[in-house]
Amino acid sequence: MAHLASTLNIPETLFTTNQVPSDEDSKAIDAKLAQLREEQSSLTLRLTRIEAMIACLKPIRHPIRYVPDDILGRIFEYVAPWSIAEDSFPPPDVSGELGAPWILSHVCQNWRAVCLSLPNLWSAFRVPFGKQDASRSPWFAEKMDTVYWRSEPLPLRLCVDDVSTASLPVLLKSTHRWRCIRFTSRRPSGCSQADIFHNRLFPILSHLSLIREDDSTPTNILAPSLRNLELIQTSVHCKLVVPWEQIVWHKSTNSDIEFVGYMKNLEELVMVGNYCYTEDNDNDVQDTRRITLPKVRRLEFDNRPVRYGISFPYRLFNQYHFDSLRTLIIDICDPSPCITFAFSLPSVIELSLWFQQDAAATKDVLLATPNVQSLHLQSKYGTSGLLMRPYNRFPVLGQPPSLASLHHLRHLLLTIPESGSLYIRGLHEVVTALKMDYGLPLETVSFYGGLLDVGRSMTESK
Repeated sequence: MAHLASTLNIPETLFTTNQVPSDEDSKAIDAKLAQLREEQSSLTLRLTRIEAMIACLKPIRHPIRYVPDDILGRIFEYVAPWSIAEDSFPPPDVSGELGAPWILSHVCQNWRAVCLSLPNLWSAFRVPFGKQDASRSPWFAEKMDTVYWRSEPLPLRLCVDDVSTASLPVLLKSTHRWRCIRFTSRRPSGCSQADIFHNRLFPILSHLSLIREDDSTPTNILAPSLRNLELIQTSVHCKLVVPWEQIVWHKSTNSDIEFVGYMKNLEELVMVGNYCYTEDNDNDVQDTRRITLPKVRRLEFDNRPVRYGISFPYRLFNQYHFDSLRTLIIDICDPSPCITFAFSLPSVIELSLWFQQDAAATKDVLLATPNVQSLHLQSKYGTSGLLMRPYNRFPVLGQPPSLASLHHLRHLLLTIPESGSLYIRGLHEVVTALKMDYGLPLETVSFYGGLLDVGRSMTESK
């Protein structure tokens, strides 16, 4: 304070007391304040300019500028993951609102060049690009033409929601390049599936997914390369004609299982939900004649609860015979207690069971697959119920465990639920008993589980 008082030539007591300054002192103080405010304003302006300069220079040193173009291209592919798999259905959530790669190609010249050098980024897309109406047809045509030339020479994979009548000719220009197409619209407001597919040639179409719940218009699809077919909520009365004998992979979601009988060369079958209920289903179940599908080697179920009719896993095995089946995957979500698995699958050597409730529900499946060599078990509440007898005493006199019927079992795989724990000691006793008492040739026991939360650990219990 003494230095400041000496510089301004004012009494030092003005800093240490409430003394009123004289007129001369006030003039000196006001002059100094004006000078300091002017310097402060100048410094503020300079600081603003410095911050602006930093903001301009800092991006130039950003690490993204040093990422090689090939690595950048891989990053772009993960931003648009539907572009990576060249022979699969584009997912229903594939961008249809001009997201990636459209946005990526507008960031800078280099990013645009990288995007345009990767035709796979443009070869899978959703139709339409946003809301469709007649007024947007020129815009739609422009975007489709852009996609066509940027994706060349690759085949196209489309997820079609809806197409207006005015936009249909633009879409059909590329049918010779369609490799995979997923038609997701159940009740299209524009063109029907028949408008797109009927008696039209698709020379390289190999993957097709359709929803035809209410569409009874005859649709004959000419696809000499078709091998993979997915039907969603589709009735057998929908008048759909495809080259059934060519199909080697089929996924049925809430669709009639009668379609399966059309596919004589089927090799892999995935079934989700229960079949569409028709009036003659009950009579079909009583039919003892079974159709043989000699080439099916893999069968997967997602057995959802059934509100009416008979759950399709039981009905499927009553209607079809799989004498070459090797892998069976089944989710016993809500088994019916009054229906048993009245079938035998001696050819199955790989079995995976996912059950939510009573482990006893798997008993019939295990009895139907006596030659299993590799067994995977997963349950929401753990697998101990299937391995050990009630009250954790093993074995039970007169009640051998369900696994005891698998005399060729070599590999046991257990998936541990997130909320469960691994009972090492009890499991050791079970495995020992299975090998010593029941003669199972067990060689390996493997465990799978998700990442453990912080503070959690696999614990051993008595």
